[in-house]
Amino acid sequence: MSVGNKIEALKRLKLFAALELEALRLLAFAAPEVEFGSGEIVFKQGDHLKASYLVLSGAILLVNDRGGAAKNKMVGSGALIGSHGLIAEAVAANTAIAQENSATLKLSRDLFFRVLSEFPTSAAAMRKSLVQEIETFGAEVGRTQRILSTPKF
Repeated sequence: MSVGNKIEALKRLKLFAALELEALRLLAFAAPEVEFGSGEIVFKQGDHLKASYLVLSGAILLVNDRGGAAKNKMVGSGALIGSHGLIAEAVAANTAIAQENSATLKLSRDLFFRVLSEFPTSAAAMRKSLVQEIETFGAEVGRTQRILSTPKF
């Protein structure tokens, strides 16, 4: 896939929306394209994530078997899987299995932090976006907590 197409795929992701074009270009150029054959495991539930994967083509099945009942979700082109591993030490919540020949862009944490250090304006914009998301999530949790703690007679 061309660098231009990879940039367009990155721009469509909310996580990367705040990044400058040159930062996206560096990510698209420096991140390796990794292919997985049908049935091949991208990562396993419980693995320590050091990268996330942007699905460029194909289909990836996310399987979560914690808590007894399996929860499966199929994702395709444009999906970012393992995104928590991009920002911080994280453990995979799912097992990711290619369901057909699939191409991904492997975005390592080291590369991501390097790009943010080289583009401080992008880093500041991303920080602001993440803070807003966390604040929104916190407000939603607070509303849910109030609803659940209200006595129902």
